[in-house]
Amino acid sequence: MRADPGPGDQFPGWPLTISQFDNYGREAVAWLPVLKINGRPDPVVEIINQQTGELEYSLRIKGNEFSPKVFSDSLYTVRLGYPEEDNWKIIDNVKPIKGQNEKELLISF
Repeated sequence: MRADPGPGDQFPGWPLTISQFDNYGREAVAWLPVLKINGRPDPVVEIINQQTGELEYSLRIKGNEFSPKVFSDSLYTVRLGYPEEDNWKIIDNVKPIKGQNEKELLISF
């Protein structure tokens, strides 16, 4: 082992880059409307099942648009914002739709 490893010392194919969505393989039952954020990019998005009260998932998106998948036909709460500033928008009673990208939900920061 070298004290000062170089790029040629990596294993073949490394480093491997994957999407954060590659680690969450649950299949969607439905989709929420596409979240279109007017203002700052890269908010944290939390998807909460209103029937169970459980957080389905939370992630920081890249950019200003995200199409959330969901796992039941329940109503959902969408919470999005910037936790480092405690700046949040909360939208309750979001109804799932069967097709992805069929509706939009506009949110301004």
